[in-house]
Amino acid sequence: MSGSKGQMSALSRVAFEKHLTDARKNTQKAIQQQVAFWNELSTSSTVDITRLHQIAVAMTDAEYRAEASFAELLALNAQSLLVLRLYSEFTLRVRNNPDKASILIADAERIEEVSARPHAARARAKMCAYLLRTRWCAITRMSTLSHVLAGRRQGARASIRPHDPHDG
Repeated sequence: MSGSKGQMSALSRVAFEKHLTDARKNTQKAIQQQVAFWNELSTSSTVDITRLHQIAVAMTDAEYRAEASFAELLALNAQSLLVLRLYSEFTLRVRNNPDKASILIADAERIEEVSARPHAARARAKMCAYLLRTRWCAITRMSTLSHVLAGRRQGARASIRPHDPHDG
């Protein structure tokens, strides 16, 4: 990664998108091969060992390629919530490794929590500023209103008082 605030360069972004596409494609292919493997076992009256071997090789190849793509993605951006969540899903559903999947999800949640803190603090600061400003405006309006009303009361009293010829 390069650039300000962890932004990826254009080249890194292109590589990231390529590896993300590859990871998704190979994850899907591995799942399809798993389904084919179990279908071959469950639907055939006689098991074709050669066919099972071909499916297992294709499944292993897809898993290996997906793992390699996820490794590249994490090397490019280890803080990507999308990658961590996809990798966790792959690890759980394809690799059947719930421990590693839990670690990946925990990492994603920790990153999300940490990145949310500054946004929450900024939102609270904006809300406080707004409330202070509106409260200040309300106090100012109340103060102005009380001065105006006090002036009207004094003016009303002045108009009720008899006119003093000595007043200027």
